[in-house]
Amino acid sequence: MSAVQALILAAGAGVRMGTPKATLLVHGETLLARQVRMLRAAGVLHITAVLSAHQATAEQTAGELGILTVCNPDPARGMGSSVRCGAESLLPHPAAPLLVLPVDCAFARSADVQCLLAAMSLDLSPDTGIWRPSCDGRSGHPVLFGRALLKELSAMNALGTLRTFIQDRAANVRWVRVDNPLLHRDLDHPQDLADLPREI
Repeated sequence: MSAVQALILAAGAGVRMGTPKATLLVHGETLLARQVRMLRAAGVLHITAVLSAHQATAEQTAGELGILTVCNPDPARGMGSSVRCGAESLLPHPAAPLLVLPVDCAFARSADVQCLLAAMSLDLSPDTGIWRPSCDGRSGHPVLFGRALLKELSAMNALGTLRTFIQDRAANVRWVRVDNPLLHRDLDHPQDLADLPREI
């Protein structure tokens, strides 16, 4: 489990929320801290957060949490630019499976991550697989990529989306059923916070 790497995508300005989501306080902790706690509870210890150049508070939080950070110089280009920046930063390290998790997908649970990792461990082609969690016919995050896909993620269109990247590799996708009916939810507006449970 410890060999798996995780990218938390947290460079967005959080316009609809009214504040950057990485430092948004929920149940007494920031969303960034919550996601790190959730990943660590699942056994994922190598974590990198993709931030913008204007997130000094999030950078400080990441330092306190003991995780790595990488700067996306232009997050307005979209999520693809953050995935690319994050994946590029990991290329010098030994190749490992990669979990990608937007910071606002706070309904993801450690049990979901464990299900993805378990499915990967049983797969006959783990290096090129893409494992996606689903519940009641709905998909969500995080998404787990086999280690051979890291270079492709680092070269993805910065203006593109993770959804398109995955659709272009549909043959590689493995669906993993999880018991989390809130899996598809994310946090876009302040009222979404009311439904967020404390447990991870």
